[in-house]
Parts: sequence; C-alpha cells; structure tokens
Amino acid sequence: MRLLFLSLYFHPARHYGGPVASTWSLSRHLAKAGAQVRVLTTDADGDERLAVDRGWQELAPNLEVRYCRRIGRGLIAPAMLSAALRELAKADLIYLSGLFVWLLPLLAPAAALLSKPLVVSPRGMALPEALASKGGKKRAFLRLAKLTGLSRAAFHLTSQPEADHLQEIFPKAEKVLIPNGVDIPTTETLAALKASQPDHPPYLLYLGRLHPHKQPELILQAFATWATAHPEYQTLHLRLVGPGQETLRHQLQAQAQAAGLESRIHIEPALTGQAKAHLLTHATALLLASKSENFGMSVAEALAHQTPAIVTQSAPWQGLEEHRCGWWPETSAQALAESIQEVAKLSPEERDEMGKRGRKWMEEEFGWEALAGRMLGWFAQL
Repeated sequence: MRLLFLSLYFHPARHYGGPVASTWSLSRHLAKAGAQVRVLTTDADGDERLAVDRGWQELAPNLEVRYCRRIGRGLIAPAMLSAALRELAKADLIYLSGLFVWLLPLLAPAAALLSKPLVVSPRGMALPEALASKGGKKRAFLRLAKLTGLSRAAFHLTSQPEADHLQEIFPKAEKVLIPNGVDIPTTETLAALKASQPDHPPYLLYLGRLHPHKQPELILQAFATWATAHPEYQTLHLRLVGPGQETLRHQLQAQAQAAGLESRIHIEPALTGQAKAHLLTHATALLLASKSENFGMSVAEALAHQTPAIVTQSAPWQGLEEHRCGWWPETSAQALAESIQEVAKLSPEERDEMGKRGRKWMEEEFGWEALAGRMLGWFAQL
C-alpha cells in the first residue's frame, strides 16, 4: 500500500511537541509493517527552519520525506501543495495530520476527483477548547472545506472526547478511534537506564512545550502550594523541560522566585534521545495540566519508562486510576498539590510497583506494532 502523509511539521522539529513525535512514530511503524510511506511537510521548527535537503530523503526503510520551504515564519509552503498534487496520482491513500490546514480545501476535491481515500486526523483540533480559539475563522474554514469535499473524508481520531465532538460536526463521515502509540523501551534498555546515575536530586517532571495552553504556571503554582504546606520534604524538585516562548520562561522564573523556590524549580530546554529517556526514567512522577489535551504523548512516554503520572481531568487519562499507575485530579492547583503529596509519601517500592503497572498498560494497549496493524487494516477497507 502506498501512503501519502501530509503534515505541516515533522521530525526532527522540536517546537511542536507531541504531534511531531506521534506522526513520526506512526509513519515509521506503518513503513515497518510493509506500507510504502511518503511524507510531505515543511521545514518549519517554530521560528527556526530545519537544516534539511529539499529533495526526497529516506529516513527509514520504506519511509521517504520531503521538506518544502515555508514562507516567512508561517506554515504555508507553496511547493508542498504542488508536490502533493503530483503525488496524489501515485498514492493509494492520503493521510492529513491536522484539521485547520491551509491546503485542505484544495486537497479534498483533488482526492475525490481521483477517487483516492482521504483520511484526516484532527490531532485535538476538533475539541471544543481548540474550536473556541479564533472560532469565527475556524467555522468559516470548516464551511469552505465541507463545500470542497471534506464531508467525504474519513477521520482518524485518537481519543474518545475528540471522537464524540467530531461526531457532532461530521455525523455521517467514516471514523475510526485508534489512539496514539508509544515507543516502549526494551526490558534491557530500561534496566540500563535505571542503573545509570541520576544527574539531579529527586524531581517531578513536566515535559512538553512551554506554552500558555499547557499551563506550566499552574504546575508551578501547585508545586509551590505543596512545598509550603509540607516543608518536611526539602529534597523534591520540579523540572519544566521543553521548547517554548522566552517570555513565558521569564515569567515562570519570576514566579519561582516570588515563591522563594528558585533553587528547587528548574526551567530547562528540550531534550531528545538518550538524555530524554534518562530524564523520564529517573523522574519521581510526570505532571501534565493542559487546558485541554487530545492525548498527551509525554504521559505515555513516562509510563513506558515505568514512571507514574499526575494528569488533570482536562486530558483523557482516567485510565491512570483504573490501572493504579497515577492520579487524575481536577484541573486546579490545590488538586494537583494533593496528588503531589500522594506521590511524595510513597515508598520507593510502592512507586516502583505503580511504574510497573503503567508500563504493563502501555505494552498491552499502546504498543505501536499492534496499532499500526489496526491502522493498515482500516486503510485497506477504505
């Protein structure tokens, strides 16, 4: 099966967080399962450009990527559209990552004209919170996209809340709910990571974009609330790790200083590869408190590395409590602080057992090989 993937940003871009990791892993595992995958994308990486060649590049067996030059600092790349129209005829199926993508009103009718199945994966853009931002423009875009053939597309959803809301927008469209997967380190790799020496005192971890939507300031506030209420815990630190806005970094540093916790709260740049795996493995717990989340890749990555997680109810991770590998509190500083205390008072053995249950859950339900097989089976039906 020949698949044409379209995404406005792609690996190795760091600026866009979880969607880059999930589309990179999905395309690799579809290629590993036997599909011929071609990815068209831009050279965008936030305000920067990726230092990449312009032609087709083989990043993995059966996986080729072409990075098109964007205009200015936006996500529009004219070469991406012209290349997509050329590639349509060769592909068996087109997969678009994102919903409010500038080339969709042209792509949908072209795919229909050539009788090529078009799969759109909104990646959280169909959630009410996302639709409310710039709502007038988004409603106008959806009306235009529907007029040009979007109603004939199929939709890949990665969470139940997203599936429920998309049902209201496109009630008759073909849909499938297949969650994002996670790359699970082998038992040997994880053992080696655990045996390595931590490079930091015990820490809670936020891993992701430093962006207002992710509410790192709420996590910092919750940590300060907890630290003030429990002065007996002096060794536990908070690390906020990821790319993002410099203004927000300065605001977070000022917030830490105002709380008198600048020595225990650390705002750090993004990490990748072995350094990121080491960071995840040695964390006491992962924290996530976004305004809304369609998935939350860092949560799955933490659990795969045998680290418990605290995730607010604005993200679809109620399974943390069902599988006894974390907490799912309300989205408030006080509720987060109470969950932090639950983590802090665990013995190392209890925390390790939680981590093992989380890893087992990831292996059973979020392994990429099984999910890629399901995806290819659905593609074949389409």
